[in-house]
Amino acid sequence: MATKTATKTASKKSSATESAVTEAHLTSYLSSVIDSAKNIVDDLLDTAGDVEKSARDRVGDVRDRIVPDSDSIDSLRGKVADLTDQVEKLARIRKGK
Repeated sequence: MATKTATKTASKKSSATESAVTEAHLTSYLSSVIDSAKNIVDDLLDTAGDVEKSARDRVGDVRDRIVPDSDSIDSLRGKVADLTDQVEKLARIRKGK
């Protein structure tokens, strides 16, 4: 009977040791999977940031090309005023004929 008890005790210790080793391997594996996932997420965030910056730069460039600056607007206002004066002069000349 002592041999059976000793065998059961040894078997329990062996099973506990195997369980601890298996748990350590599993923990190590899961840690590496989590680290890899974190690295992938970091890379994705970096790439998303780069894409966002590039998009903002492009939108700014397009906006600058489409929306005139104040100097261009002032120049156009001056040209419109000149054209208005010329049209009014032509209208007066035409009335005089």
